[in-house]
Amino acid sequence: MEAESRLLSRNVETDEASQDRGAFLFSKEVAVSDERDACALVAVARKDGRPTRAVLDDVLHGMAALAHRSGLVDGEGDGAGVLTDIPRALWADILRAAGQDAALVRSGRFAVAHLFVPPSDGDADQAAVRRSLARHGIEILVERVGTTDRSVLGPRGLTEEPRFWQLALLAPSSNGPGSRALYEAGVEIERLTAATVVSLSRHTAVYKLRGAGHQLPGYFADLGDVR
Repeated sequence: MEAESRLLSRNVETDEASQDRGAFLFSKEVAVSDERDACALVAVARKDGRPTRAVLDDVLHGMAALAHRSGLVDGEGDGAGVLTDIPRALWADILRAAGQDAALVRSGRFAVAHLFVPPSDGDADQAAVRRSLARHGIEILVERVGTTDRSVLGPRGLTEEPRFWQLALLAPSSNGPGSRALYEAGVEIERLTAATVVSLSRHTAVYKLRGAGHQLPGYFADLGDVR
């Protein structure tokens, strides 16, 4: 009973401390209208975890509605992006067109890399990326470029636009070591080259640009593809 009383007392003190902190954080002197945060987050998921086009459409619609939260000035934001499941139906068709086995997209080893490469001297960086991947036992199945539409970008986005490079990959294994190899390759790529690893994963892909959310589906062909 005594221990129970001590526990109750400690809980009361903890609750009072939490209330004090809450009063400090949300005091009358701080009005919501005074907040100046410029970022916004849209998150949509299905309860069954199944990737669908409808989920992506809901996210893109939400981002377009929150364009004012991406630092939008003169129709151009300072950055926006979306993380989504790898579009496996799209990559299956790409592999098939390249003479590869389309069924590989369902393999646990299948991965996709998205990289930004500087427009100048990009060929040297791409060669270095290929060497890094090979060192970590990662096989390149297909490479893609030219899947963006720069006419969608504003003046600042055009000035800083990198080369968007996509790779379909096979990791060394379908479990933890395979993901570890991808992670270590990504770290090495950013250490040894001027390329930026946007995403490198067996599960997800990231699309981002210098702009606002409503520009994403127009700029990236993948995001405008129903697959």
